[in-house]
Amino acid sequence: MNHLQSYSDHYFIYHSLDTHGKVKYYLDKIKNNDTLDYFEKLELSIDYAFALFEIGKYEKYLYIVDEIIEQVIEEDIREINSEDVFESLLFKKAACHYNLEEYDGAIYILRQLVNINPKEYLYKNLLSRAIRRDRQKNNNGILQPITVLCFIAFIVLKLADIFLIEPFYYEYHLTTAIAIYTFLFSGITNLVIGYTRFLIVRYK
Repeated sequence: MNHLQSYSDHYFIYHSLDTHGKVKYYLDKIKNNDTLDYFEKLELSIDYAFALFEIGKYEKYLYIVDEIIEQVIEEDIREINSEDVFESLLFKKAACHYNLEEYDGAIYILRQLVNINPKEYLYKNLLSRAIRRDRQKNNNGILQPITVLCFIAFIVLKLADIFLIEPFYYEYHLTTAIAIYTFLFSGITNLVIGYTRFLIVRYK
């Protein structure tokens, strides 16, 4: 289906509004309107989903998009206004996962899109960015607890050195001091590494 055969007043009013206005009008006048032609309502639902994406309502987009995709497949809708509806819905779904830092979901969808349309640069670009962010997230997930443990060990040994080792077991003071500053140096190094990785991935 490329275009609808008939349009209601709601259709023209809806498309005369800005993005936020479309979202409000859809919820007030279209969502529960059973008098609209099925295909007209479906097209408006698709555009409503796109409007949600444009204003950053990513969770809401993900909540409704799967049902819309099913309808698009069932009705064999290829294009609306010269736009490939199926790929657009999927790409925006992947972008929502990406923006919500749900990189596994984004990667899974983007790999499907690359298989469907390997010539599309946007799919490949976002896929490579999602993979980098996912690796950074996993690396930082390991690095963060190690960093915390280093600082905890530093504090515990420092207190022990002040109140126990230096006053009563001074012969161990040098060894303890080396351990203290080793943990401090390790903690700071891990912080620098984590922040550097973040900057590289964010601005690459």
